[in-house]
Amino acid sequence: MRSAHVRRRIEEEILAVYRDRQGDAKALASDGEYVNCEPMGRLAPGAQDTFLQFAAKAAQARLSEQTEK
Repeated sequence: MRSAHVRRRIEEEILAVYRDRQGDAKALASDGEYVNCEPMGRLAPGAQDTFLQFAAKAAQARLSEQTEK
């Protein structure tokens, strides 16, 4: 990654989102069934929901910038 700014955004906005959703992880058991990994259950909203919120905030910021000009 050449751009420090892009690297920071990837680490803080994308990788952190997936890291915080460990409760969504599944493991394949020896009997072929998928089971929840520990800790059980979802720890945070789904990653896609979070990314949609990021996009909505960015769009709102761009709209605000355009109306100020």
